[in-house]
Amino acid sequence: MERAVALKKLRKLLGNNLGYRVDDTAPTPDQREAARAGLRPAIEDRNKLSEKREERMKAILAADAEYQSLCIAHKAARDRVDGLSGISGHTTRSQ
Repeated sequence: MERAVALKKLRKLLGNNLGYRVDDTAPTPDQREAARAGLRPAIEDRNKLSEKREERMKAILAADAEYQSLCIAHKAARDRVDGLSGISGHTTRSQ
């Protein structure tokens, strides 16, 4: 179907206020194929860098005594809140 015919049918369905735009800078099929070919290696590189970043962050935080003490305090506070929340939400059967 040609563009003009398709637009005419769309105008019938959607009304005269229909607007559209043709992307003159859209990639060509060859450019899209090249992008698809380069995508997998780019994803692998990104994932490797992400893993290295995570490892480095863990190493830095493991050596940080203040961060470790905050983690322990946060875990204790979280456990306390979880316990209190469980107790407050508990219902009993009326007799």
